[in-house]
Amino acid sequence: MKSERQWSPIVTGTQLDPMYVFDKLVARYRGLTAYSDRTRIVQVTRDYQEQEPRRTETEVTCDFADGTLTVQTVASQLRRGLGLNLPMRPTNEMESLASNYDLWLLPHLALKFSEQPLDEFREGISEGFTATEAAEVTVDDKPMVHLELTSGDGLSGDYDARFDLYVDPKSMLIEHIEGRQRMPDGSDSETTFHITPQAVESTEPVEPVRLPSQTAPQQDKPTTQCGTIDPGMSIDPPGAVPAECTRPSCGTPRTSITG
Repeated sequence: MKSERQWSPIVTGTQLDPMYVFDKLVARYRGLTAYSDRTRIVQVTRDYQEQEPRRTETEVTCDFADGTLTVQTVASQLRRGLGLNLPMRPTNEMESLASNYDLWLLPHLALKFSEQPLDEFREGISEGFTATEAAEVTVDDKPMVHLELTSGDGLSGDYDARFDLYVDPKSMLIEHIEGRQRMPDGSDSETTFHITPQAVESTEPVEPVRLPSQTAPQQDKPTTQCGTIDPGMSIDPPGAVPAECTRPSCGTPRTSITG
């Protein structure tokens, strides 16, 4: 069995525009016509009145197709297997609560289903979020994009919630989320989402984030005054004197490229 990637991101030092990254993400998830993933959720709650933190772990599967999102937890699968689902018609309020709970379990799907993804990224955070930082990072030798969302306007270091999203820049899908949230009772909650995308369909082409480290600088090629490129010409140092073009049919001085 393949070992799970260790999430110890190494920042390469390349900063990106956070709203550029966020808008790319929203466009990608909005364009999905079918999607499924498996997410392992680990939550650690620290109540300072208790000596030991409380740790819970669960696995959730989701499937989106034909405009309908289906989320299954271990408990819901057990109820369905035992035939314990309540035989009742759900009300609009019940459906809204269920939808909010699904997006609370899987916050990355807020980019697909929330009308205002930043404002509605996390249930219980009324002030919404701001995309504050983005950078190219490396996780287990794999290039990724880190996007930081903090609650409020992002100007203050004192915030109630912060979520770090790690995105595959080629697929433009979120593979990992680390969330920290101050709860109303004063406890601190840390939640990690290990996301494994399964099936993905989209009518829109993937528009990956342009990573500066993967963009080769365009180097000027030495040319002659006649506009042709001489493959045998070298790039002279600053101040070099133009020499004759080596092409027999040219005979014009070559242009020295100075730095």
